Amino acid sequence: MFVLAAMLLIAVTNELTRDPIADNQHNKLIRKLKSISDKNANVAWHQLELDVLPIVLCDQQKQHLGWLDQISADGYTGPINLLIGLNPNHTITGLSVLSHRETPGIGDVIEEEKTNWLKNFIGLDNTDATSLPWKLTPYGGEFEAITGATITTKAVLNSVQAALIELPWITPEPGSHLCD
Repeated sequence: MFVLAAMLLIAVTNELTRDPIADNQHNKLIRKLKSISDKNANVAWHQLELDVLPIVLCDQQKQHLGWLDQISADGYTGPINLLIGLNPNHTITGLSVLSHRETPGIGDVIEEEKTNWLKNFIGLDNTDATSLPWKLTPYGGEFEAITGATITTKAVLNSVQAALIELPWITPEPGSHLCD
């Protein structure tokens, strides 16, 4: 009897919390996308789902403002999923951690709420991806390592560099209109 009651309680709790959890996850995604995008973007934010990435950003006048997409890095304890924003000149406008399983208190320092480390990438472009020494400072590079989180920071660094080299996802042809 006790087992049946427990199973029923679990099933009811699951049913009651499924939609609010999904809504919270969606709202978190929207906040992160907004934080790395051009403020003039004309986007129906609450209608977006993660599987629609990349997103082409446009303003009210249908002028191209850039792109948003997801990139991944192989962290110390698993994948690190990041959102990246680029302007039309292929310059990083923002970077945000979407999810990770890095060690709390060590590898989680990549989160925007804990440090400003990700802001080091804002303003870099695809030219920088091949001209800068994309290494952490202890290894003769340009990018500051976070003590205790070398593997995590190196993974993010490599992922951002690779994204800049491979990006943009969409290269507009002369005269094309991405925002039509």
